[in-house]
Amino acid sequence: MNIAGEMDKIWYLPPPTEDVHGDFGPYSVKELKAARKDLIKFVHESNGAVFQRVKAKCGILADGRRKISGLDMGNVPVDLEGAVSADDLNGSGSDVGGDVRTQGVKRKAEIPGSTQTNKKQAVDKKIIAYTCDLCDFTTEIYDEVDKHLQQKNHFSASMCHSSKENSVLKPKTLLKPLVVTNRSARFNNVIPTCPKCFAVYENINICNLHYQNTHEDNSDIYALSTVEETLWPKISNNNQCLKCGKNFAKTKSLHDHWRSAKHFPLREPKSNEIRIMICPHCERLFYDFFSCKEHIRHVHVDEIGSHAYSMKVLFLEKPTTSCHLLPSSPATTKNLVNKEIKMLTEMRKAAKKTPNSKHTVKAIRENIKLYKHYRKNC
Repeated sequence: MNIAGEMDKIWYLPPPTEDVHGDFGPYSVKELKAARKDLIKFVHESNGAVFQRVKAKCGILADGRRKISGLDMGNVPVDLEGAVSADDLNGSGSDVGGDVRTQGVKRKAEIPGSTQTNKKQAVDKKIIAYTCDLCDFTTEIYDEVDKHLQQKNHFSASMCHSSKENSVLKPKTLLKPLVVTNRSARFNNVIPTCPKCFAVYENINICNLHYQNTHEDNSDIYALSTVEETLWPKISNNNQCLKCGKNFAKTKSLHDHWRSAKHFPLREPKSNEIRIMICPHCERLFYDFFSCKEHIRHVHVDEIGSHAYSMKVLFLEKPTTSCHLLPSSPATTKNLVNKEIKMLTEMRKAAKKTPNSKHTVKAIRENIKLYKHYRKNC
């Protein structure tokens, strides 16, 4: 093909193949093919924020094709065999501004009576997208879902296969969970909750694992609770009631005073509420106020010193409906469980180095056993 005559066009190159051509001396062609296959897979599946920007700079589209201008061809050797120009796509000299998943595909002449078949193929076409785990937001663009998590204060989003139905993306199957996370939104706005016992979890996948193992139900359900109120009650570190100023020699005496004088630092939850406490130093979750209080006093003694300290208290609305996880392969579920086991193992190692962490280490060890048991049954 005459490159010089095509310098003013935009081209869409087909995805790279695993074929290796030429003589590479002592290197095995079979091994080179395997390495090339791994490289192509790595580039396709890497979706971090930095990697997305690199792929955008290189013109690599989400379906593996590459967008390149005629100007680039003057500096980089490009084989245009199998390539499609923007002119071929839309019949004009302008670039294609539509869905990148459908760019680079030549339009076939329509056959009478085939309209319904074409529509069905368009609906069934799999598109790699990102879907928020806490709402219905779905997009093909990484930066958009990252921005959504920041704006809506949602915790995570997953990669999925989707299809377009009436120009709307609909998630179909899970590819990779938790590919985008917003750590600042952890236990903050909308929180995954067990629909049966109202236990609270960081993400929807672990919430469902709890539901299946604890309640012996293989359903793929979970629930979502909305934070109704957030409090930061102050607590004295020297057994003083901050409401009336009385001092006590023992912690138990202070607790008894709180109950009898009704000077408790926070209110009781309503019948339709869930109350949880979060340690502001390590983000550990508690359901009991006194357990959280003693945890902060003994584990984080260096951070709080001798002054008053506080904890994060959330009042959640009890869920009345349940949601369903996207269907996924057993391999995807095992990868998720392995990731949680690895994270918990690191947490256990860190906790062992912390004073007065015996109960924390024990709780983490029990969670690791739970996930290992579940992994055997995947």
